[in-house]
Amino acid sequence: MRSDGVFKLVLAVSIAAIFALFQVGANHLFKESDSESSHFVRESQIRKLHNQDASLNIPFLDKISKYWYVGGETEIRNAGSIRLTRAGGTDQYGLILSNGMGDNTIDNFETIVTLKISPKEGSKPRALMGDGVAVVVTAEKDFLRQDLTSSYARKQYEINSGGVMVGDTSMMGLPLNLPGMAVIIDTFKNQGRTRVAVPFLDVILNTSPKTQAYDLESDGARTTALKLNQGKIKLKKSLMQGDTTKLRLIYLESENFLKIDIQYAEEGDYWIELFQTHLKEPLPRNDETNQRYIGISALTGELSQTVDILSVETNEFHLKDKDDTSNDFAKEIELYFIQEYNEKIALEEDSEQRWKMSKSQPRYEVNEINEMPAKKQVHGKSQFLKNFIVFFIIITTLYLASVYVRVSMKHVISSKRHRSKSVGLLPH
Repeated sequence: MRSDGVFKLVLAVSIAAIFALFQVGANHLFKESDSESSHFVRESQIRKLHNQDASLNIPFLDKISKYWYVGGETEIRNAGSIRLTRAGGTDQYGLILSNGMGDNTIDNFETIVTLKISPKEGSKPRALMGDGVAVVVTAEKDFLRQDLTSSYARKQYEINSGGVMVGDTSMMGLPLNLPGMAVIIDTFKNQGRTRVAVPFLDVILNTSPKTQAYDLESDGARTTALKLNQGKIKLKKSLMQGDTTKLRLIYLESENFLKIDIQYAEEGDYWIELFQTHLKEPLPRNDETNQRYIGISALTGELSQTVDILSVETNEFHLKDKDDTSNDFAKEIELYFIQEYNEKIALEEDSEQRWKMSKSQPRYEVNEINEMPAKKQVHGKSQFLKNFIVFFIIITTLYLASVYVRVSMKHVISSKRHRSKSVGLLPH
């Protein structure tokens, strides 16, 4: 009787342990599946729509003549590139700027500029180059108008624009106090006290042309416009060696969110994040047209370099039949960033109800929208493998436990039979 009680106790404990193990495994299995599927089973409703009017690609001439201003010594090669400056040409500048004739009402968007910065052919590997390149999103375009040649017209424009200095090119080919955001790639160190070696990048925001300006001579150190990055952002030397490089600007006006990435030729299709922030106020718009204009410029001084623009691609983020400032847009753009950029946006509970972008990794692979199912499929395979391992462990444990119980039962029965036979042999 005593052995029967022990056996029943062991059997009960074994069954309870198996049940508990199964519960833990099942919870883990379904919890993982639910948390992952919430982001990857349903595709975001955000759509990335190409803005042709704010983009440029081969052939260039037709698009340039309709939707862009051209300034300085810019050379247009219809089936090649847009050359802003040329190595060997000192004290040059060149620029292109969207003219607002097309759709420049860009709120939530990305712009990708593909460019090449090259030294003079045959120059030494470490030869000095200069001065740099700027990519801007600005509220002003009329400083390039052809009818600003008279002093009266220039003065009138400066008054109407809030003080934009017509004719100045010291912000890498653009007016030093141009309103808007400027991403400046510096390829020559003017200031000896600048510790970071070229090339490096700065991001500035000008909201008041009368009081704010970029300072070229100090490599931006004495800039009175708002400098968004704390220190110089170091870039790779390959940027100045003629390699094809892509610069990506992502701006979400609904969240006042700005993100800047770079893609080097030697890195393949991988993007490297350079900078991200939440702005305190939106990027400036043109007061009359409510538009923002995209510009790329380059400048040389005593030193020179060739700057070629290979393409400009602008895409906008939209939610069908919904206002881009709605709560639905906020939820969908969070899901979109996880799926498209491998990034997560979390809602921040503060007085302004801003979002906060939490960077998941400094380097990541970008897939186009039509590649999204493949990305989900890869993730699904990984999740399936994890689930299979957990399920296999549970089944194996159950099997081993059942074998143990069966062997134990046989052992007990065998012991009982042996004991009964032994008892039957005792003399009366």
